[in-house]
Amino acid sequence: MKRLIHSIFCLLALSGITSWGNAETYLVAGTNVTLTYSVSGDSAEVTITDCNEDAMGALIIPAMINSQPVTRISDDAFRGCSSLTAVTISNGVTEIGNSAFYQCRDLQSIIIPDSVTSIGMFSFGWCEDLSVVTISSRVVSIGYNAFALCHSLLSIDVDPMNQSYTSIDGVLFNKSKSTLINYPSGRTGPYEIPHGVVTIERSAFLQSYHLTEISMPSSLETIHALAFNDCSSLTHVTIPSNVSVIGIAAFEGCSRLKSISILGNLDSIGNLAFDRCWRLTNISFEAGAPSHVDSDIFYRDTPSNLTIYFYEGAVGFSEPTWQGFTAVMLSGPAEDLDGDGWGHKLESRLGTDVRNSNDHLQNWISKGIEGLKLHYGPHSDNVNFAVEYTTDLTDPDSWLAVDELDFAGDQGEQVATLPDHDGSHVFYRISASAAQ
Repeated sequence: MKRLIHSIFCLLALSGITSWGNAETYLVAGTNVTLTYSVSGDSAEVTITDCNEDAMGALIIPAMINSQPVTRISDDAFRGCSSLTAVTISNGVTEIGNSAFYQCRDLQSIIIPDSVTSIGMFSFGWCEDLSVVTISSRVVSIGYNAFALCHSLLSIDVDPMNQSYTSIDGVLFNKSKSTLINYPSGRTGPYEIPHGVVTIERSAFLQSYHLTEISMPSSLETIHALAFNDCSSLTHVTIPSNVSVIGIAAFEGCSRLKSISILGNLDSIGNLAFDRCWRLTNISFEAGAPSHVDSDIFYRDTPSNLTIYFYEGAVGFSEPTWQGFTAVMLSGPAEDLDGDGWGHKLESRLGTDVRNSNDHLQNWISKGIEGLKLHYGPHSDNVNFAVEYTTDLTDPDSWLAVDELDFAGDQGEQVATLPDHDGSHVFYRISASAAQ
């Protein structure tokens, strides 16, 4: 027991109730699980308050104890029961308390009944083996970080009849889809936040170690604290122009993050926002400096060669340093620092190194069994790409637009199958321009 040592006599029955002073316990039949519970006065409803930490295996939380209905699982009730592998909560329970199943590391499945209306903060936090969670139609409240640190979690599904929450491809949103609440941290690869999202909730992507790319919509306005904390596979981030707030520790621990492009006028950047971003070498601002910047936005382990770029006329910046790091004023978005023919604005949005002439947009053609394919990379939703072709390189006016290509891929590379030109020699080129 975590908070109370109970009489060993409760172990003498396969399933039974033991009173020891003011404590009441219940041994679940066929298991080593002993539940501690309390009973409310007039309603005679049962609240599960504790469980022995060495509880193991599959558990069905009973609907009734001593002919009294179980309606609540209190804060911390099963916290640290790391050997439980499956839990079925019987119908009738309406509330799952804060940290109720926190650190149940071996928990692989949880069945939440339709009767549940409230799921508390950190209720399933650090359930390392949990892969899928289903939210029933009656849930009206989910506390923040309810599924944080669940590193095997692939999907959070929501009953379509739920009036408070919804799920899009396994990602949890509020019903209006304006707030992204929780991204399952066990997923791998890139993710594109749907257009219409205004807010990324606190800790929404916390420790999504295998998130390689994030595309944020122009509708986005607020990135709350810890939103992308410890997303250690991100290499480049573009902050859309309507974002006004980057919260405390929002990108802390993004250890592979090399560059950040900020397209609009921020109101504030919180403390530790870019702390422990060990590889961060450039941040580019396309507008003025944030109105408020906390003193420790970088704090620890920031490379000494980090450079802040801003355009001539931008208000609030200073040279030769800003926030303790080298600051460089550029004459404008077209300035080419490394002489590779690509302007600063394009390179910063693409995430290529603005100081390395060998790092810029590339395109190439490959041939396979499906025909010729056109490739380019890197890609950014904040850059417009256009493909043209010609059969006569000597005629500069012969280039024609190719509109029917269907590109697919990620931030690193996009690829499309080229149309058949009946054996004639065809030349292609890709141009890029910064989106507004």
